[in-house]
Amino acid sequence: MVFVRRKDAVKKAKDLYYIFDILANLPDLRSDIVSEFRNLAESYAPWFNALFKNLSNFFEEPESEGVLLALEQRPTNAFIELGDDQLKHFIYGTFNDFLKELMNYKSV
Repeated sequence: MVFVRRKDAVKKAKDLYYIFDILANLPDLRSDIVSEFRNLAESYAPWFNALFKNLSNFFEEPESEGVLLALEQRPTNAFIELGDDQLKHFIYGTFNDFLKELMNYKSV
């Protein structure tokens, strides 16, 4: 994943928000994404394990860097029913659930 190598924090934040937006708003696509990651885990285990580690490090808790970066990219018309604190927990939960799904494919 490119986001960890980005020098520009805004671009890193946008990358993370785009991932969150897809995971949160496109459940049918999400299952396809998880399936494709299984293929990547089998074919490119070192890359997949690095991806898993990077996402895990950025989304350890609701106050983690990844959550806060994604939160700051929230468009004005997105998730208007949620306050910032609620959205922060939603972002964290979305990535946490995604990581749990990917954990099945992680090699040791």
